[in-house]
Amino acid sequence: MLNDTVPAAPGVKNTKTEKNLDKREADLNRREAELRRLEQELRAGGAGSLKNWPPYCAFTYHDIRAEIPQPLQGMVRSAYWAYLGLVLCLFFNFVGTAAYLIGVDGGGIAAFLWGGLYMLGGVPLAWFLWYRRVYSAAIKDSAFQYGLFFAMYMAHLIFVGWSVVAPPILNSSSHTGFWEAINVISDNTGVGVMYFIGAALWAVEFLWSFWVLKLVYSCFRGQGHTARSVKNDAAATGVRSQV
Repeated sequence: MLNDTVPAAPGVKNTKTEKNLDKREADLNRREAELRRLEQELRAGGAGSLKNWPPYCAFTYHDIRAEIPQPLQGMVRSAYWAYLGLVLCLFFNFVGTAAYLIGVDGGGIAAFLWGGLYMLGGVPLAWFLWYRRVYSAAIKDSAFQYGLFFAMYMAHLIFVGWSVVAPPILNSSSHTGFWEAINVISDNTGVGVMYFIGAALWAVEFLWSFWVLKLVYSCFRGQGHTARSVKNDAAATGVRSQV
């Protein structure tokens, strides 16, 4: 008796295999989106177990690899390094103003106090005002969050640029910039060297921060956002907050 079974054509098998692979990929994407949604709900509900940043006194959840879509992880990670660079600059700036207070005759207490204020205020403000904005924008693909980031980040760039130069106005000795370093080194070589190191750190931070601005703007446009979409998203956000 002849076998009536006809082998499937190779093209049919390939089509079925592709459909199965597409289905599995769709299922994986759906599960990943569901996990991300559950994590966000847990965070919104105040799940303390998810707080992991900073490592030794965690107050928030921060995981670029888990929360940020893969194409945007490089952008957010670059912004994160800009934030850490700012923390380093502010800390060294404070140390420099302390050295200025101790090592320079007539060193003003005002510079030291302002240096401490920059560090104590700048570290948390930068986190909430611009870093979390770009982090949230990448998660939600929110034009409004991108807009907030650009506004706050411009203030960051202005402050860092001012600190690089430290022009001789508005208590310039509270910034370890190049102009002030030139003036200080004639009074105390050690303190002057510290100010030059601080100025170099500020300069690197400014260049990196400017590059991050260009990178975020490129991703912003790459996501299809414009200035009009920022306005529309802001209006929609205002409406949702009133509902």
